[in-house]
Amino acid sequence: MPTLTCLRRGVRLASLAVAASTCVTGAAVAAAPDGVPFAAGSPFNQLVPANPQIAGNSGNIDRALGLSNEFYTPAVYVSRPSDPLITIRLSWTPNPLDGVKVRVDPRAVPSSESDAHVTIVDTERDLVISLYQAKPVSGGVLQATSGGMASLSGNGANRADSSGGRESGISQLAGLITPDDVRRAVAKGEDGDLGHALAFVHHSVSNKLPAIAPALWNKGTSSDPNALAMGQRVFLDSAVNVSALPCQGDAKQQRFCRILARTLQRYGAIAVTNSGNFNGFQMANPIGWTAVGEANPWTGLIGASRSGYYNFIAAAIPYQRMRALAGLGTPGPSQPGLSGGGGSGSGGSGGGGTGGGGSSASPSTSTGSAGGVRIRVNRKSLVARGRVYVRVALTTNRAIRVRVRLRTFAATGGRPVRTRLVTRVLRPRRTSILKLRMSAARVGTAELGVWQMRSGNATKLSVKRFKVG
Repeated sequence: MPTLTCLRRGVRLASLAVAASTCVTGAAVAAAPDGVPFAAGSPFNQLVPANPQIAGNSGNIDRALGLSNEFYTPAVYVSRPSDPLITIRLSWTPNPLDGVKVRVDPRAVPSSESDAHVTIVDTERDLVISLYQAKPVSGGVLQATSGGMASLSGNGANRADSSGGRESGISQLAGLITPDDVRRAVAKGEDGDLGHALAFVHHSVSNKLPAIAPALWNKGTSSDPNALAMGQRVFLDSAVNVSALPCQGDAKQQRFCRILARTLQRYGAIAVTNSGNFNGFQMANPIGWTAVGEANPWTGLIGASRSGYYNFIAAAIPYQRMRALAGLGTPGPSQPGLSGGGGSGSGGSGGGGTGGGGSSASPSTSTGSAGGVRIRVNRKSLVARGRVYVRVALTTNRAIRVRVRLRTFAATGGRPVRTRLVTRVLRPRRTSILKLRMSAARVGTAELGVWQMRSGNATKLSVKRFKVG
């Protein structure tokens, strides 16, 4: 029976093997190495086919690859019998995860940015919990905006009725690079790889193409015809000579660079969520160790990061030789409103997607222009527990500074109940994600406006009124 090596404390934990699992047509299936989560038939544990068919959509992989280590990547905690039972509470409901009790170290904290991801692995219950916008444990409660539950022995997808954490509905554990992955690769010698497909966080995920399993939902933000489908696999051209890559850093870092490249040739990476401008992969956040009084394992394995990223290691991999795979996977289910939620905003200007399970949702796209500036506003909204949640994707044809105003109104009309203002610098060919949330009792409508800010003056680009309740 395969084993899952605990992501901290060095505990060996038995995972539940799956005797039979659904394999994707045309994929080459590898026996999942010891310690790799999810079933052998999971798309994350499948090899790139020997003669891969290249997709018509290039994926817009148009910038250097990166490695996120401390930001927009989850802190992972593995349940131990001695840990106290903590109650999960979610703001975005209904979700069967709300109220679930799980054993977790009470010192657990989320990643230290706005997405605040936490992943909890409970091998005794064959359970992986993904949380988005989590808070530190307080009073026996772990509060989060949204979350999802997946089977550790499943295919890497969350349950359809509890699919938060990543915008795709894929578990936050799937595709995550862990220290154990690196140790296994090093033990294999010069030919080592990480043993599974990587989680690909990308700035160009389609809002038109259907999701590909194990992705549950299409929550892309790009209308570009070359954008990746959520759940689509990309891989490094097998003709690339990994030994000749100009890897940077010391011997350990150069070794990891080549391990990463071999993994991308053999397993590839799967698009799991949107980003603002990041184009790369996620590593287990070191705060999952340091929060509970343990050393950061990454520094011993591959040295110190640079401002929370190992982009300098991944930079040697030629992004121009990355390919999008066609025909791998089956369409996931259609998206019910916004349920699922929770995204990643890795690498700067991006935010995450708002989380799942609200009472109503309304997607809309509008455009506006003034003085040669064109802006596209893609908006989704819902009301849950007396709060209005609006997720806004902004694209523009030139670099501008904008002010975004959200106002909510009671169903009876009159003056605004609440007003929220934010500013953001937009850049061409990049999608900027804003997440707006405010309390509003008896809200009936909302108004979303965008103005260009220049020399102290505001020029209206787009103002739209819409129903949210």
